[in-house]
Amino acid sequence: MSLLSGLAQEVPRAERVRSGGRVTSVRGPVVFATIPHTSIGDLCVIERRDGTSIRSQVVSFQEEQVCLAPFDELDGISPGAPVTSTGSPFAFDISDEIVGRVVNCFAEPITVDDVVTQKSERIARIQASQPPPHPLERPLISTTLETGVTAIDGLCTLGYGQRVGLFAGAGVGKSTLLGMISRRSAVDISVIALIGERGREVREFLEESLGPEGMRRAVVVVATSDESPIRRSLAVETATAIAEYFRHRGKRVLLLVDSLTRAARALREVGLAAGELPIRQGYTASVYMKLPKLLERAGTTQHGSITGIYTVLTNGEVEVDPLGEEIKSILDGHIVLDSKLAERGVRPAIDLTVSVSRVMSRLRSAKALEIAQTVREVLSRLKRDRDLILFGGTPDAALKAALDIEGRLIAALTQRPDEAHTVQHTDTVLAKLAAEYRAAALQ
Repeated sequence: MSLLSGLAQEVPRAERVRSGGRVTSVRGPVVFATIPHTSIGDLCVIERRDGTSIRSQVVSFQEEQVCLAPFDELDGISPGAPVTSTGSPFAFDISDEIVGRVVNCFAEPITVDDVVTQKSERIARIQASQPPPHPLERPLISTTLETGVTAIDGLCTLGYGQRVGLFAGAGVGKSTLLGMISRRSAVDISVIALIGERGREVREFLEESLGPEGMRRAVVVVATSDESPIRRSLAVETATAIAEYFRHRGKRVLLLVDSLTRAARALREVGLAAGELPIRQGYTASVYMKLPKLLERAGTTQHGSITGIYTVLTNGEVEVDPLGEEIKSILDGHIVLDSKLAERGVRPAIDLTVSVSRVMSRLRSAKALEIAQTVREVLSRLKRDRDLILFGGTPDAALKAALDIEGRLIAALTQRPDEAHTVQHTDTVLAKLAAEYRAAALQ
């Protein structure tokens, strides 16, 4: 019986039967080939003329033609070039030694010279693409996650296993906020995916936003803007798979993806090249199909939790953003950064009048919820009726009370990147301001 058990454990590790074929054509960033007995998602290897090879992934097929998305440049591929299918999707070896490292979309450690610095002893082999946890096996989100950010902890409280969208335009401070959350959050491991970033911004994030303190307990997955679209889309799945590995080991994991919009654009590029038709805002149907599956992989299980924060790029000139609205409908809340607040020196520039955590009511006491509602009322009134004063109008008692505490409230919600506050401190400060406002507004 022990022999059978040992063989059963070795079967998943055994090499699959490989099938081969030939390149028939190249169209833009994708390659078409005839490869019998291969499936969607399989990893394939294309041989170049000089003897080197390119890894690629099957993304679609039509009759005998298989569409491959290569992970590297297509230089050196010739008509009839040999293609070999591995017979399985992309998988990688992982161990705890990955913590503190920067890796690429294949979970390979990278240095300035872009080489593997050390090969970890294999503890587990996992696939980048995994199904989400069963919905009935997810424990309820019931424990508060302290981020150290006053605006979030006091007015948009998060819980372990929650999935939140961070909506922001360019230059509003989302990278700085992500660094603050990663450094200060009470989690065991942070997994950070930098998707489609400029090359120079990667080091800036690592050294300035994240810092040595945050890097000690983080894994950073990088796919810069110059890399192929399939690398950028795979990097998000790899980061999620790494987070799942640590969640299965009982860890509280923080998964930060910057940005989900660029990952969706990468999926769109692959889909369009493969012949898909755009349907909404130029995005293909596969984007709207794959995003929910990716986002649902985060959350709670019987073992641990993955708290996911996904940045979404916004465009103030576009009134309706179908992708953004779709993401909002899937996630458990959203935090919106406002450029006007950033211009006034409010950092982090969180617009608390439109930001919401859908599990906050389960996490905080009735008194804390009442304080948060009062503070939101103050901020909403200031946002809506500030122009009344500029045009010479007379404020009522509530607006006058809001104006009286505005400066102190903004000061309480403003933090330096290296500053962190406890939930107790946040509640005390906000409770005092809320009580002062209520007393004055009723006069």
